[in-house]
Amino acid sequence: MRAQWDRRIYRGLIRVALALGMGAALVACGSPSTTTSQATPTATAASVSSATPTAGGPTATPLPGSGNLAGVTDICTSKPNLTQALRPELPAYNANLRLATQTTGGAYEYGYCVTADVDTILKFYTTQLPGKGWTNIQTFINNATRNLIATRGAEQLTITISPDVVQAGNADLLIIVSGG
Repeated sequence: MRAQWDRRIYRGLIRVALALGMGAALVACGSPSTTTSQATPTATAASVSSATPTAGGPTATPLPGSGNLAGVTDICTSKPNLTQALRPELPAYNANLRLATQTTGGAYEYGYCVTADVDTILKFYTTQLPGKGWTNIQTFINNATRNLIATRGAEQLTITISPDVVQAGNADLLIIVSGG
């Protein structure tokens, strides 16, 4: 069972890495920039939110021209959507919680607007998660975005940390917990 689980995660990571690489290549092709960036393929089990906009409710705001941010919504400028409490197995980052909801698929999504750099946030989670029972912690880098995946029993955790492209000095932190 464990080997089957590991193969599914591995296959999913490969698919996401390929998709991110292709997305970065498309953005690079359409960019008038004269500088070249070296993308490090990255993978997360679920780095893209599965939430769909509802009439009259908050909508996800795609980040303009940021292929390296892997589809993360702009959390810092989105309208707050707080319908769930932060789950106790997640370390609370001292920041502005703007998203706390459960998707129709049963996953929990949390979004913070953080006044810190992405590496500081990543270090916080890599040191705090083991104390909350999370194992198999892996981190990935894709340009300016940092990703982390971990497991806790049947639960899967995906964390995506990206510089906010609208508000300089802030970072968008997206946490997704599924499978519990």
